[in-house]
Amino acid sequence: MLQLTLLNNSSYYTISSYSTSGTEVFFTRSGAGDPDFNLRHEPMMLLRKKAKDVFFVNLLEVHGNFDPIAEFSTSAYSAVTNIKILRHDAHYSIAEITLNGQALLIMQSNDSFEKGKTHLVSGYRWQGPFAVFYKDKQIQ
Repeated sequence: MLQLTLLNNSSYYTISSYSTSGTEVFFTRSGAGDPDFNLRHEPMMLLRKKAKDVFFVNLLEVHGNFDPIAEFSTSAYSAVTNIKILRHDAHYSIAEITLNGQALLIMQSNDSFEKGKTHLVSGYRWQGPFAVFYKDKQIQ
């Protein structure tokens, strides 16, 4: 797992990304090679992996606060401690994110995108192309 934490306008932002060996991370800037200087220069993080079938999971978490007067931070660290791929095939993709010590499951159908279709995978049942479960309860 890769994590990058940024401070912007007194709030912390952490990008947590699932990665495997061979994943390359680039810190770059858009418009860096623009000879006419007409593109905005925006910093970015780019993940790249050369493979036939690649599965990326990225989370953006807003957390904490920095008080510049008191020079004090609260909740400066991410609540995400692990990202694990439980399943990824032609039918389903399932990612487990450990968040505050609890499992957040993101389940997606890869072959049926109908809103009314019911799916049953690993004991979890939902309707539609995807579902999110936290503490074994569906939240999306």
